[in-house]
Amino acid sequence: MKIGIITLYYKSLNCGGNLQAYALVQALNNLGYDAEQITFEYKKSYCNKTTINKRLKNKKFKDYISFINRTILEKFNNKYYTSVINKRNESFLLFNQNIIPHSNCIYNEETINKSNNEYDIFITGSDQVWNLNWYNPVFFLNFVNQTKKKISYAASIAMDTLTDEQKELFEKHLNSFSAISVREEDSINLLNYMKNTKIELVLDPTLLLSCNDWDKICAEKLYNFDYVFCYFLGTNKKSRLIAKKYAKKYGLKIINIPFGNGQFITQDLGFGDINIADLSPQKFLSLIKFAKYIFTDSFHACVFSFLYNKQFFVFNRNNKGDMNNRIKNITSILEMEDRFCYSKEKETFKYINELPSINYDKEFLKFEKLKKISEEFLQINIGK
Repeated sequence: MKIGIITLYYKSLNCGGNLQAYALVQALNNLGYDAEQITFEYKKSYCNKTTINKRLKNKKFKDYISFINRTILEKFNNKYYTSVINKRNESFLLFNQNIIPHSNCIYNEETINKSNNEYDIFITGSDQVWNLNWYNPVFFLNFVNQTKKKISYAASIAMDTLTDEQKELFEKHLNSFSAISVREEDSINLLNYMKNTKIELVLDPTLLLSCNDWDKICAEKLYNFDYVFCYFLGTNKKSRLIAKKYAKKYGLKIINIPFGNGQFITQDLGFGDINIADLSPQKFLSLIKFAKYIFTDSFHACVFSFLYNKQFFVFNRNNKGDMNNRIKNITSILEMEDRFCYSKEKETFKYINELPSINYDKEFLKFEKLKKISEEFLQINIGK
């Protein structure tokens, strides 16, 4: 029995995206199954135009000024920015193609149905496979033969609301699934209108592997001194200022990943003592494993900080608090809500400096329970 996984995998230039793609394959193989990623070259074939138009109308004048300033800065710093992104993309693609088990055949929307000849069971997820801002029916397994099992594992919607049209879309696709699981409680709430459909909450696949599993691909220690690792994907300037003050107080250097989300971010200019251009998933793991402290706005940086028993602080990604539901969900599962510095009172040096260290000697009962549920979800619904 062979399992094919569809996710945002092929040519992914996202660190978390690559690691979750690797993790689900490895977790299934650890459970005794034969699994691999389906190499699928996807297109963003659907877009919620109503939402986009609404966002454009709500943009404030200062947002346009900020965009103009950012564009000017990017032009003057284009050589540096391009060099960083090119090095990182090369490192990510090497991991993507050489480390993650995947199909030899590269499928597209016209040929993906041929994968029915290769796999007995199909899984969609994890990551934002159900984010309708880049909707593609393949991520809803619309190509799978009726005789074969369709399962979602830790699928993420990453949207606050659904229109009536979008609800119909979900209902149309999901009524043929054998089992459905999602990564965030918010996703369950968004889909609770489907009364006869059971939807379960499970862990992101990166949390199904132990630090011993991750050590198999983790890079060697990169620096022989204590440091603060900063991995910011957003534009929150305050979080960077707090990290800088914290590092100075405790005599630590800052290792920073500039332009972490693949876009030009002015807040990264001049920030950090060491900036790493050729980041790879392996180096990302190493930088977390050997860090003294981690400052981040990333879901997966929180995950690996926990797995490697590190002291970490997580912030709003930008001033509007986008992506908060993902961070709230993971810090709740890990029983570390106090590490999420999202409010005016918590997003301060004083709050962070006075936070007690995380006690990793205690039992994380909520996490352990959900990990067991997640593994059982896969075993029960895949079968033998």
